[in-house]
Amino acid sequence: SEMMVLGCMLTSINSLNISADALEEGDFYKQEHKIIFQSLKNAHKNDKPADVHLIAEDLKNQNQLQDIGGVLYLTTLAQYAGTSAYIEEYIDLLKEKTRERYLYRKIEEINKTLSAGKKLKDIEHLLEDLMKAKETHTLDKMPVLPVGALLHSDAELSYIEKIAQEAAALRSGEKKFIGLPTGLTELDKIIGGMHPTDLLIMAGRPGMGKTALALSIATHAVLRAGKNVLIFSMEMSWESLLDRVAASETSIDGKKIRDRDLSEHDLEKLTEFFNALSRAGLFINEKTTAGIEQIVAEAKRVQNDYGLDLIIVDYLQLLNAKVSKHANREQEVAKISRGLKNLARELNIPVIAVSQLNRESDGRQDHRPLISDLRESGAIEQDADVIILLLRRDYYDPNDNRNQVEAIVAKNRHGDTNSAHLSFDRSLQRFSDLPTIETLLSQKSNIRADEESIRRTSEGRKKHDPSSKFRQR
Repeated sequence: SEMMVLGCMLTSINSLNISADALEEGDFYKQEHKIIFQSLKNAHKNDKPADVHLIAEDLKNQNQLQDIGGVLYLTTLAQYAGTSAYIEEYIDLLKEKTRERYLYRKIEEINKTLSAGKKLKDIEHLLEDLMKAKETHTLDKMPVLPVGALLHSDAELSYIEKIAQEAAALRSGEKKFIGLPTGLTELDKIIGGMHPTDLLIMAGRPGMGKTALALSIATHAVLRAGKNVLIFSMEMSWESLLDRVAASETSIDGKKIRDRDLSEHDLEKLTEFFNALSRAGLFINEKTTAGIEQIVAEAKRVQNDYGLDLIIVDYLQLLNAKVSKHANREQEVAKISRGLKNLARELNIPVIAVSQLNRESDGRQDHRPLISDLRESGAIEQDADVIILLLRRDYYDPNDNRNQVEAIVAKNRHGDTNSAHLSFDRSLQRFSDLPTIETLLSQKSNIRADEESIRRTSEGRKKHDPSSKFRQR
């Protein structure tokens, strides 16, 4: 299994990314394999290509090439490579071997201790370690730190300094929310923006505007907040995504963009927009099928290369995960949702996962969705920090709240649950805040003022126009 993993890493960039993130040097038994793996991992960390020749050159520079058997052994590994599509399985085999070696070492320690005439109480800690390894099936270390060390870590700011800085930003008006804004005021007031480490589930029946809302949040973060956003799109191509974004941002009808029914003026607006977007921090991965392990590996790569502030996955039910052959779909989705939550925590950024709802809400008289309508909902509901359910009433009745979407915050780990009522222009795929009463009154006042100004201007022209007097006679 060690040779298969290293062979895949030498011949497949995807295997290199996944393995470098999932494994450590200690997972390899042979010393030459540890040396080769460390060279590969360094290449991954520094975003450098890695193949037989490049790794050979790197090891030669470190005077380690002969220690591993020379170029000939690297070539043998490359020929020994398994199918890169099964890299997760090879990694699991390697991890299992690591665990077995750990168990054997503990058993040997117990035997030596007993042979030396020690009593049972002298090996209790070894037995505890052995049982823990057996029960957890993992050797990952879980560091436990005293609160004092957490509050006064070596970070740039202590925790209280961070709180003070954020409070000052809110008081000065520099920021309205601690979290990353969605760009929709009413929704941000409820959830306080999108917080680092949060998993947000955005769910609805088909046609409710899930992808459009996710793209609206993404473009606001990229174009107006200057953030870096990675979108995993399993359902739509990158061209379709950008067509939607362009319609929303340029106010050109989405159908005209899709049909390429564009005037010269439209093309100028699109060119200007795409030039601006190309300089922004938007990243798109459009794999039609992807495993949670691949999502995590790719996200970490982009984080290391460019830095990330937000990840969007569209959509959750199209992801898969490696589970045992006896596991059902609900257990697979549980692994996916836990993987997304762990990714948000590890990268310290919010992750939005778009999700489908089952048909239960269609059968209700008011069509109002519930958390229980989430497909395979148990684990999703548990892992999510925020769950937003979308309801477009005009989808069921064209005359009911036309061009409006109710964003139902059904779960909010940080505060209250409530609904945000949003405006949704389907032709532009654009979400925006509904105008408030104050805004409507102000607009009405402005219209009246404009009408009065036009009337006075018209009367003034009549007084100075001789022909008007002639017509009056």
